Amino acid sequence: MENMNVSSPSGISEKNLAMLIYVLYAACFFSGASFFIAFVINYIKRGDIQDPIIKSHYDWQIGSAWVFLFGFILSVIGVLTTTFIFRGSPIAMLIAGFLVVANGLWFLYCIIKGLLRLNDGKPIK
Repeated sequence: MENMNVSSPSGISEKNLAMLIYVLYAACFFSGASFFIAFVINYIKRGDIQDPIIKSHYDWQIGSAWVFLFGFILSVIGVLTTTFIFRGSPIAMLIAGFLVVANGLWFLYCIIKGLLRLNDGKPIK
């Protein structure tokens, strides 16, 4: 098994940085700014990662973040459409609400799965 505690020039290990990014993504449910902070760190540090296991987590985080962002945009469009075009139609509100909840639960699943696999020293498949 490869050394997952390789330190970056900043002194933090690759594994700890990947874990911090997962935590920042999880914190986005309370503060949207943490999502963008994690997203930027992902892209800045992605090229510096040497361990293939940690690299798989970075790829997973970035891919999950893009899908979540796309789903979030669709959810906002759904909510705005419900509010302004359908004038609060109950069916449209249910659909928009489902999109919001499903997108959030999916992203939470991605974060938890990634954290558990990172903690076990396993790559994301």
